[in-house]
Amino acid sequence: MAISLKDCYRKLPAACGDMYIAGGGSVSHFTCEMIAHALGREIIRQNRGELCTRGIVEAVRMGVAGIRPQADISQAERFSPDPAYTKIYDGIYARYTALRESMEAHWQ
Repeated sequence: MAISLKDCYRKLPAACGDMYIAGGGSVSHFTCEMIAHALGREIIRQNRGELCTRGIVEAVRMGVAGIRPQADISQAERFSPDPAYTKIYDGIYARYTALRESMEAHWQ
Protein backbone atom coordinates (compact mmCIF):
# COMPACT_ATOMS: atom_id res chain seq x y z
CA MET A 1 0.00 0.00 0.00
CA ALA A 2 2.73 2.48 0.92
CA ILE A 3 4.59 1.84 -2.34
CA SER A 4 1.43 2.36 -4.38
CA LEU A 5 0.82 5.64 -2.53
CA LYS A 6 4.42 6.65 -3.26
CA ASP A 7 3.80 5.97 -6.94
CA CYS A 8 0.73 8.25 -6.89
CA TYR A 9 2.54 10.89 -4.82
CA ARG A 10 5.38 11.06 -7.34
CA LYS A 11 2.86 12.16 -9.95
CA LEU A 12 1.63 15.14 -7.90
CA PRO A 13 2.96 18.66 -8.57
CA ALA A 14 6.21 19.34 -6.71
CA ALA A 15 4.72 22.38 -4.95
CA CYS A 16 2.37 20.24 -2.86
CA GLY A 17 1.80 21.64 0.63
CA ASP A 18 1.30 19.74 3.88
CA MET A 19 0.37 16.06 3.55
CA TYR A 20 -2.69 15.08 5.57
CA ILE A 21 -4.00 11.56 6.09
CA ALA A 22 -7.54 10.61 7.07
CA GLY A 23 -9.86 7.64 6.98
CA GLY A 24 -9.92 4.17 8.47
CA GLY A 25 -6.28 3.29 7.82
CA SER A 26 -5.06 6.48 9.43
CA VAL A 27 -6.22 5.22 12.82
CA SER A 28 -3.17 2.95 12.81
CA HIS A 29 -0.02 4.60 14.14
CA PHE A 30 2.01 2.01 12.20
CA THR A 31 0.28 2.84 8.90
CA CYS A 32 0.96 6.56 9.32
CA GLU A 33 4.62 5.91 10.11
CA MET A 34 4.96 3.54 7.14
CA ILE A 35 3.51 6.12 4.75
CA ALA A 36 5.77 8.87 6.13
CA HIS A 37 8.83 6.64 5.64
CA ALA A 38 7.77 5.56 2.14
CA LEU A 39 7.03 9.11 0.96
CA GLY A 40 10.03 10.58 2.73
CA ARG A 41 7.99 13.43 4.15
CA GLU A 42 6.00 14.40 7.20
CA ILE A 43 2.42 13.14 7.43
CA ILE A 44 -0.21 14.94 9.52
CA ARG A 45 -3.17 13.07 11.02
CA GLN A 46 -6.08 14.97 12.49
CA ASN A 47 -7.14 13.47 15.79
CA ARG A 48 -10.65 14.85 15.45
CA GLY A 49 -13.72 12.93 14.42
CA GLU A 50 -16.20 13.49 11.62
CA LEU A 51 -13.71 14.93 9.13
CA CYS A 52 -16.08 14.37 6.19
CA THR A 53 -18.87 16.28 7.89
CA ARG A 54 -16.48 19.06 8.84
CA GLY A 55 -15.29 19.22 5.22
CA ILE A 56 -18.85 19.57 3.94
CA VAL A 57 -19.58 22.36 6.43
CA GLU A 58 -16.39 24.20 5.42
CA ALA A 59 -17.23 23.81 1.70
CA VAL A 60 -20.70 25.28 2.29
CA ARG A 61 -19.28 28.15 4.35
CA MET A 62 -16.83 28.90 1.56
CA GLY A 63 -19.48 28.69 -1.17
CA VAL A 64 -22.16 30.68 0.65
CA ALA A 65 -20.20 33.17 2.73
CA GLY A 66 -16.82 33.15 0.98
CA ILE A 67 -15.11 32.15 4.24
CA ARG A 68 -11.90 30.31 3.45
CA PRO A 69 -11.43 27.32 5.78
CA GLN A 70 -8.46 27.24 8.10
CA ALA A 71 -6.96 23.88 9.03
CA ASP A 72 -7.07 23.38 12.78
CA ILE A 73 -3.96 21.34 13.42
CA SER A 74 -3.93 21.94 17.16
CA GLN A 75 -5.12 18.37 17.70
CA ALA A 76 -3.03 16.87 14.92
CA GLU A 77 -0.33 14.26 15.23
CA ARG A 78 2.75 14.45 13.03
CA PHE A 79 4.69 11.49 11.67
CA SER A 80 8.21 12.19 10.45
CA PRO A 81 10.12 9.91 8.09
CA ASP A 82 13.26 8.08 9.17
CA PRO A 83 15.86 8.54 6.38
CA ALA A 84 17.11 4.95 6.86
CA TYR A 85 13.63 3.54 6.24
CA THR A 86 13.02 5.97 3.38
CA LYS A 87 16.15 4.63 1.67
CA ILE A 88 14.81 1.07 2.00
CA TYR A 89 11.43 2.12 0.57
CA ASP A 90 13.20 3.89 -2.32
CA GLY A 91 14.87 0.59 -3.23
CA ILE A 92 11.57 -1.27 -3.08
CA TYR A 93 9.95 1.47 -5.14
CA ALA A 94 12.58 1.10 -7.88
CA ARG A 95 11.77 -2.62 -8.14
CA TYR A 96 8.03 -1.87 -8.01
CA THR A 97 8.18 0.59 -10.90
CA ALA A 98 10.36 -1.73 -12.99
CA LEU A 99 7.86 -4.55 -12.47
CA ARG A 100 4.86 -2.29 -13.17
CA GLU A 101 6.44 -1.01 -16.38
CA SER A 102 7.32 -4.54 -17.52
CA MET A 103 3.68 -5.58 -17.07
CA GLU A 104 2.12 -2.68 -19.02
CA ALA A 105 2.12 -4.61 -22.31
CA HIS A 106 0.02 -7.34 -20.66
CA TRP A 107 -2.60 -4.83 -19.47
CA GLN A 108 -3.51 -3.65 -22.98
